[in-house]
Amino acid sequence: MRAIPSRNTTTSGCTIQQTNLVTLYRQTSAKRLNAMPEIWNQNEMKFTLASGREVQMTSLRLRMTYEGILEGTPGPKMNQFVLDHLDPPEHWRSTAVAIDTPKDLTGSMPYWVCFGEFVSWKGILNPSATSQLNYIWFVDSPDGVSIRELITTAFTNLDWEDFAQEEEEGMF
Repeated sequence: MRAIPSRNTTTSGCTIQQTNLVTLYRQTSAKRLNAMPEIWNQNEMKFTLASGREVQMTSLRLRMTYEGILEGTPGPKMNQFVLDHLDPPEHWRSTAVAIDTPKDLTGSMPYWVCFGEFVSWKGILNPSATSQLNYIWFVDSPDGVSIRELITTAFTNLDWEDFAQEEEEGMF
């Protein structure tokens, strides 16, 4: 494999250096390459449940609870409609989904609904497998709360073993 030399291009008075990946790789020290996974690990969102199980967030989405509803007032009928039509992402169809339903459906539900995808690198029955759970919960406001606090609060009463789905070894 041969490296393509870098070249400079001048556009509107700015000089842009174009370098191919082989040249960049050679310029990057082995020490820096070895440190990259540790940097990535710092950005992982891991949580320890009350049971001691460690889970990792792979995705989080928030939307307004009554998004798309044009008329009516919150009440038991509308709230049940919202719960029945949460429409989680399409790829959730093949994975376990747990919904933490608000206790009181007579008035307004919390303003925001959260859709989280979580994985545990330990199975439920088979420790060599993995387990995953898609979790839906409601919050009054995410304003002023860190993502970690938002999820930790939601996981307070979650029983992973009851709701999660175990995946075969090597699925992830």
